[in-house]
Amino acid sequence: MSNLIINVKLLAGTHIRQAIAEAKDLAERMDLAYVVFDFNSVKMSVSRRADVNELAEEYKYALHRECKHVVG
Repeated sequence: MSNLIINVKLLAGTHIRQAIAEAKDLAERMDLAYVVFDFNSVKMSVSRRADVNELAEEYKYALHRECKHVVG
């Protein structure tokens, strides 16, 4: 496993599940530890082994928490 992390920006209108799926795919193809992006004030760190649906649910909870960071 790589120790590299890459930060990306998303286009406006991107759905959270699509963003997670694309980040996971990028992490797999580039052998990255994480792909990181901000989504509506929540910092998302997506790994190659991420569960897209699980992270999307965690994102919803993070919107209402003080700590707005989801890792998966």
